[in-house]
Amino acid sequence: MKITLTFQGVGSGSVTPTGSTEAESFSDSAFTFSLTTDTTQISQSGNVFNTPFVTGGTVSIAGKSGTFSVPVSAQINSPWVNFVVQLTSSSNAAVVGGSSTSFAGYNVQSAIGPLTLSAPDVNIQPRSVATSFGSFILTGVKSEMFTIVAAYYFIKSKLNGNVIDIQGASTTAGALLDAYPQKTTGTDNQLWEFVADPAGSGCYFIKSMLNGNVIDIEGASTKADTLLDAYPQKSTGTDNQLWEFVSDPAGSGYYFIVSKLNGNVIDIQGASTTAGALLDAYPLKAEAAGYDNQLWSVVGGAFPSVVATVPAPSDGLGSDYNYLLDSNCNSLTGLTVTINVFTDIVGSDGFGFQLNAYSAKSDYDAAQQYLIYLDPHSSPPQLYCMVDNWTASNTQIINHIVPLATLPSQQLPAGYQLVISLENETGGNITGATYSVFDNTGKSLGNQTITLLSLSGVTSADLAPIVAFQLDFVDYLNGGITTLSSGAGAITYTASSNMTPLSAAPSCVDWNYITLERANSVYGVLPSKANQAFTQFFQASTAAVLPVTPKPGTVLHKTSPRP
Repeated sequence: MKITLTFQGVGSGSVTPTGSTEAESFSDSAFTFSLTTDTTQISQSGNVFNTPFVTGGTVSIAGKSGTFSVPVSAQINSPWVNFVVQLTSSSNAAVVGGSSTSFAGYNVQSAIGPLTLSAPDVNIQPRSVATSFGSFILTGVKSEMFTIVAAYYFIKSKLNGNVIDIQGASTTAGALLDAYPQKTTGTDNQLWEFVADPAGSGCYFIKSMLNGNVIDIEGASTKADTLLDAYPQKSTGTDNQLWEFVSDPAGSGYYFIVSKLNGNVIDIQGASTTAGALLDAYPLKAEAAGYDNQLWSVVGGAFPSVVATVPAPSDGLGSDYNYLLDSNCNSLTGLTVTINVFTDIVGSDGFGFQLNAYSAKSDYDAAQQYLIYLDPHSSPPQLYCMVDNWTASNTQIINHIVPLATLPSQQLPAGYQLVISLENETGGNITGATYSVFDNTGKSLGNQTITLLSLSGVTSADLAPIVAFQLDFVDYLNGGITTLSSGAGAITYTASSNMTPLSAAPSCVDWNYITLERANSVYGVLPSKANQAFTQFFQASTAAVLPVTPKPGTVLHKTSPRP
């Protein structure tokens, strides 16, 4: 948005040329200059400013509300000044001044565009702002106070140019949002303002011009496909109404709008190009899946405070290479990983979800693994849960496997949910893990808790906290490779403290290991900003999976034989 403040007048005064100590007088000289708030540049014209020794100055704006001062290369005592405010972009805004009712020496011309202007603060004492060349004085004007009350924008989809719209221009709380062609009249239900979270999270409410309702995830649900609505802005429990803006790693110039609640993004359901297609909150998809229906731009403006995505690890985002999440090398507590299955997972050699965690350098228990996997050789088909912990010298500390749930076939059906929750003691040591499986109706199919100190031979000296972890979707055991013919879903990570996604292991870990199992899986990107919750898309890829090639200094972990 640009607000241009234009001054016009006839003045008399003097100017000192660059490099000279002698002032030159002028009288009855017409002048015009404009202050453009977002570029802070002054342009000027008229007899006073047409001399070669006069140059432009700058205007200083203090945030959204503040004063402007005007340093230029002339001194003018003007008998009259016209003050013009005009909008020079396609946004809608209001400019509001102070409480004065008189204009003391100048008058206001009518505003251009959808703007309002009330009398600004006026001080009748002249204001002189020194520069390297001289000063500029407007008689009767010391400073102008103004506030940009609101700037509203269309938010346009990369998919087909449709914009975020409140269905039917409804003012009802809970009215659904859709993607609809941009209108030329009656646009209030398509115009949005970005309002910073007053709690200082760095996220934003996205507020409608129609009635002030904000973009909201229905019921604060973390479920993929939850619809978006326009709802009154809340004062507490606002995570489902707060958003951040994350750049497309492909460099398209468009952005993801990411929820603070759990990292899902504003998405056009089913990537539909139909006018009126509903909007939902959905995991940020892997690039291979195509995500144009999740990318957005601001018409005539820009998103505030854009966040970058984290670069992929050196070997990409797939198989045994995923982001690591850490908490600035502090102990991670309250960690829960939830896997929601969107399409049936089918693998040629079973498959497993491995929570591969790293301990700090001083800890004996350097590498901790917590797994749920499908054994392709079990009959009936069976999910198992497992703890598999190792020292930095590759000595196994714990190897414990427990049956978790029986499946209807050798695949994990769409709608199923797997959960791994780690338990901590006061010092942060991992003391156990709880594993759960739910079917597509939400019914519990299995629940197991493995308490580490209850296992034979395990002592408190074998326990350690974790400072970083990654989730790998790979073969089930024994260094195997599985070819996934189907499978997609989302992994949600939550913890008691903020986590930050990383492309490589942090320096504080003891052992930079990768798991030996592999699959043709790929993962979605994550934003670089720390949060207590992230959601990451995963899916089977059409690319072939290759055997792992050891790298110098890399320890490859081989899990134990199946039970």
